[in-house]
Amino acid sequence: MNAVPSQFSSFLDGSFNALGHWYNIPMENPPSLILVSGPIAVGKSTVSKLLANSLDNAVYIEGDQYLNAHDHFHDISWETKLERSWTAVISAAKRFLDQGAHVIIDFVVEHEFPWICQQLLSRGPRVFHIVLFTDPQTIAQRLRQRDGHVQQMERSLVLLQQLKENANDQQVFIETTNKAPPEIVAEILKIVSTSSSLSN
Repeated sequence: MNAVPSQFSSFLDGSFNALGHWYNIPMENPPSLILVSGPIAVGKSTVSKLLANSLDNAVYIEGDQYLNAHDHFHDISWETKLERSWTAVISAAKRFLDQGAHVIIDFVVEHEFPWICQQLLSRGPRVFHIVLFTDPQTIAQRLRQRDGHVQQMERSLVLLQQLKENANDQQVFIETTNKAPPEIVAEILKIVSTSSSLSN
């Protein structure tokens, strides 16, 4: 059995299994669908990929890939692009859930959560809506480091405010300021391993 890397040992209660995963949430019937949301530059992609790699039998779906596939469709609205993207994302998630896999979706969730739960009702997965956030100064700093455009910064700050204003008991907010990705992943793993679902 592999040892837990020293940089992760203070974050994780579980030990490595034979495959070297950090944490082993027993596969259940149904598996879990974990939505990782939040504004730009809060660490969604890094955390989501790390989370998928930390679970046995898990897949990672990046929503922006579906959204960006519509870049050359200039005759459809943003709302239509978003609707098509979510439809494709959930369609893919259904296939993986049917195979018994945990699914981690990295995509901004605004008002779609009830629709997502409705779409998955017949499959009955445990659904978790995780919202990552940080302060505006950190968002601005991270976007400058990745050559973020002004439009991205404005969009991210507006979305951050909207998420805070529309917070509800079906979301778990996790602050990412001054936290290493493994620490954030550990928080999510504890939520998933100790809670039945947030969609009930």
